[in-house]
Amino acid sequence: IKFFIQFFMIIVLTLYYIIKVLLLMLFSGDKGKFHKQGKQWSKLLLKICQVECNVIDKSKISNDKNYVFVSNHASQFDIPILLATLPEQTRIMYKVELEKVPVFGYCLKKSPFIAVKRSDPKNAMASLEEAINAMKENSSVIIFPEGTRSLDGNLLEFKRGAFFLATKSGKEIVPVTIKGSNNILPSGSMHFKKGKVDIIIDEEIITEGISDKVIMPKVKEIIDKNLHS
Repeated sequence: IKFFIQFFMIIVLTLYYIIKVLLLMLFSGDKGKFHKQGKQWSKLLLKICQVECNVIDKSKISNDKNYVFVSNHASQFDIPILLATLPEQTRIMYKVELEKVPVFGYCLKKSPFIAVKRSDPKNAMASLEEAINAMKENSSVIIFPEGTRSLDGNLLEFKRGAFFLATKSGKEIVPVTIKGSNNILPSGSMHFKKGKVDIIIDEEIITEGISDKVIMPKVKEIIDKNLHS
């Protein structure tokens, strides 16, 4: 019964914020309002599911700069977790298939987030160019380099897109480790498991003049070490 009550509350909360943010963007013409509303939605959603976010910040992130946040991905809750804890003006790169989800997908399509069609290399490159332009507008970008969710919380193979974006834009990479999110709603489970999720924000990595092939294994090693420490 508790699961269905929480699920109902999440649906109502999500519909409320979708309608609210679409109207705000429509009447103001400012997509930047999406970030603030997304942060509020994320915090309330995590509260409903009794998920506590414990941020361990080792970085020196400046409000005057923007970054490429590179995170592991093991749960559908990773997006609200990151929206709730990272700076507001942050765009997420998501797989275009999510736009097929009723109502939520339409909101994503209208949002400043960036869709990626992974099966189409030409489209994927255009998405990276869009991300670079977004960073020129003082927005940071969140990328899940695994490309899909890990079912057991262990890292999958990284794809080069995030690191190509960072080196081409000249922006610093910030490794982000989400530890424990895969336990919130385990596969096949019918209840949300309350508890604490650690979000470890590591020191920035300078990308200028360094190959993405060199940076990628370094970031993966940092995140993997955090997951198993």
